[in-house]
This record gives sequence, C-alpha cells and structure tokens, in this order.
Amino acid sequence: QQLTMTLEALAMSAPYVVSMLPNVFRAERDNLPLGATVIFVTAALTDSIPEQLLVFSESGYRTSVLFAGDGDAPRQIGNAPVINIGPLLDQLPEDVTDWQDDPPAGQAPLIEARGVE
Repeated sequence: QQLTMTLEALAMSAPYVVSMLPNVFRAERDNLPLGATVIFVTAALTDSIPEQLLVFSESGYRTSVLFAGDGDAPRQIGNAPVINIGPLLDQLPEDVTDWQDDPPAGQAPLIEARGVE
C-alpha cells in the first residue's frame, strides 16, 4: 500500500518552484518523523544537494536520490545512494493516453498509479 501511495504521489507531481531548494529542505525537515527515509527525486544534481543530504543524514534521516535527468549520475553522494532512473524514464511513451490497446508489458502498474484508464 505504501508503494502505491508513493507512486500515486509521484505521478501527480509537477515542477513547481516557489522557493530555493535548500529553503524547502530546511522547512520540510522539521515536519518529518525521526528515522524517516527521505528520497530526493531530481533531474538536476545541483551544488546544494550534497550539503542538504548531509544535513538530513546528520539529523537522523536515511537518504537516497532518484536521478531522473539525462546523462550519467554518481553512484553515491555522501552516504546517499543514487539510483539513475533517467534511462528507464526514456523508455516510457510520451503520453500513455495514446495507447490504442492494452499497455505494453510492464506499464500497467505505472498507468494504475497515475489513474489513467
């Protein structure tokens, strides 16, 4: 159930910038339960990310990075593993609503998580 909820939340997310990323991290860190795992999903590995990952780690949170950008990504930033999902995203169709028949194998969970029928 947690995976489904996470995928649904990610499927509904859209880029929306209202503040500098370090400010968002600082504000949200106080709202998380101690011991939570924080997963940073980003398409750009900015200079501030290693510092913020370290702050979260030193505050008792486990951290991971899902890199959704183009190109190579480091295997690790500090203590946080980096998972490069960019190549997987490149394999997805531009618009899943264009499928005429059943979705390609392996795409049904993505569609289900996005609420597309």
